[in-house]
Amino acid sequence: MKKVLWLVGIAVALIALCAGLSPVQSAPANLTFAVNDQSDAIDNNLGDGVCLAAIGKCTLRAAIQEGNVQYAAHAGSLNTITVPGGTIISGPRVYPLTLGGSAEDNAATGDLDIKSNLLIQGTGAGALVSASGLGDRIFHVKQPPSGPINVTFLRIFIADGTASDSGPNTDVGGSGILIENFQGNVTLTFSRVLSNTVTTPAFQGCRGRGHTALRRYAHPQ
Repeated sequence: MKKVLWLVGIAVALIALCAGLSPVQSAPANLTFAVNDQSDAIDNNLGDGVCLAAIGKCTLRAAIQEGNVQYAAHAGSLNTITVPGGTIISGPRVYPLTLGGSAEDNAATGDLDIKSNLLIQGTGAGALVSASGLGDRIFHVKQPPSGPINVTFLRIFIADGTASDSGPNTDVGGSGILIENFQGNVTLTFSRVLSNTVTTPAFQGCRGRGHTALRRYAHPQ
């Protein structure tokens, strides 16, 4: 009888211990999102761990948004976005950005704001993310409060972004990729940043030199 009571006591203690675990202690494994639609649509339910837009598909924008939210809750994790690419004959598959609206930092409109450790990998001959007609840059790598992040583009082509060197010395330039605060790492493997444009007002002279497709910037102190 004493042995039975002892075993019951251990079981109760284990249940109490598990119930006391915080969400951080029970952090989920790294997530993988599989893009299956070429359109540009936001995630339908941010924070549920599922990439799903209102159209019932997973878009690149929705996957990045969900990855950002998951990383905010579980800093240090590495999420992966798989993007179907084209073939050697057809060339890269195109993913156009169409949701206009600048000065927004949650990837809901305009450029794709990345705030998590992330691997974006195209399959086959790769995927081309185009901002033609959007009037904005393509990717904005923003450092979250938890610290520097690492972003890798694999077989991803980044094209047709636009940005300006007018305004403050922070959020300018970087029409293809803008990297914030000189922190973290952005790696391009079998990827290219091409056909992107930065406009420089005449009164600013050569300020735009070197600030074209790929740029890092630091916030003023």
